[in-house]
Amino acid sequence: MSESNAPRKLSRGKIALIVLAAAAVIAALAFWLTADSRAYSRGVELQRSGAYSEAIAVLETIPDYKDARERINACSYAIALAQMESGEYEAAQAAFAELGDYSDAAEQASECAYQLALEQMESGEYEAAQAAFAELGDYSDAAEQASECAYQLALEQMESGEYEAAQAAFAELGDYSDAAGQASECAYQLALIAEAEGSAADAASRFAALGDYKDSAARAQAIQTA
Repeated sequence: MSESNAPRKLSRGKIALIVLAAAAVIAALAFWLTADSRAYSRGVELQRSGAYSEAIAVLETIPDYKDARERINACSYAIALAQMESGEYEAAQAAFAELGDYSDAAEQASECAYQLALEQMESGEYEAAQAAFAELGDYSDAAEQASECAYQLALEQMESGEYEAAQAAFAELGDYSDAAGQASECAYQLALIAEAEGSAADAASRFAALGDYKDSAARAQAIQTA
């Protein structure tokens, strides 16, 4: 073999460069492989310290690492609970709803909606409250509260002289509270109005339909014999 065809030996400097390059690649790979682990540890630390929003921000960078997704949900749930406990029912309801079937989030969302409806009811927003309670279906005593809202709306109509609308509303409430009696009172007032307006036949018919309510029978008789 001639001297020109002999394999050239790498210099020590070149070997050193190759070793350094390999070491750099290995170091970068190791850093990348441990990045998720470090983020996870930081997220867990934040969660345990009660910094739930910060924990979510970190864990959302590695949602598929270990139980990161479960921890994100747990943090979101904790935030929603805190909002609920401080009376921020609207924000809490939205947060619980977003959690879907996580833990008892659906039930907590319903409780928030219930509390919001109670607030509307207490502030006299009976129409909005009635709709909210009705939407809650058989949750807690929502159905009864919806009836109470409808009752209060009917009372308001009655007090403002809207006797026909009030009578229909009370009649729809069936045996709730004294709704039947209030419906009769509305019908009685309508009969009195018909009598005052000179609509004798209409008034007599209305009083007669009321049977023995107050002096309805006597008034019907008096009009018919007049």
